[in-house]
Amino acid sequence: MTLTQLRALVTPALVRAALDDQIYLSLTGEAHGEDGYFMHRPPTSDSQQAAQTACQSAARWAFITLTKADATARPYSNDEQEVLSEALVQRAIYELGRQSEFDANFYKNKEDATALLNALLGLTGAGESKSIITSARSTKDAKQRSYFILPGYPFTRRR
Repeated sequence: MTLTQLRALVTPALVRAALDDQIYLSLTGEAHGEDGYFMHRPPTSDSQQAAQTACQSAARWAFITLTKADATARPYSNDEQEVLSEALVQRAIYELGRQSEFDANFYKNKEDATALLNALLGLTGAGESKSIITSARSTKDAKQRSYFILPGYPFTRRR
């Protein structure tokens, strides 16, 4: 999957459809209020640029993640492309919030995007392999006559 193909999967129209109109208009700068009232104004090149920049940032993020997972060359079914598109839209929403300096309100979108892409690629957590317990030992409590299983440590841990 190329960066151009990823850019085609996320558009400002898809981002707008995923958000409440008032939130989208506020984040892109298309909303202009006088005395605290919400007023729609026609989109300008600046407001369109904000949404387009968020979409491009989302596509770059996905391309880097796919490259890291060595998954750019594999074919994606239509269903997988839908999931990928949804991940890109969620990431674009986060990027749009970040541009507007409201990123603290949009971390959930960032987490959703990461979770969708990781699920699509079969990765766990943040895309890194997890260490596992390679051994265990058991102990017996003499007073209560019960057994406890204590996990061992991975081979890489040093004491």
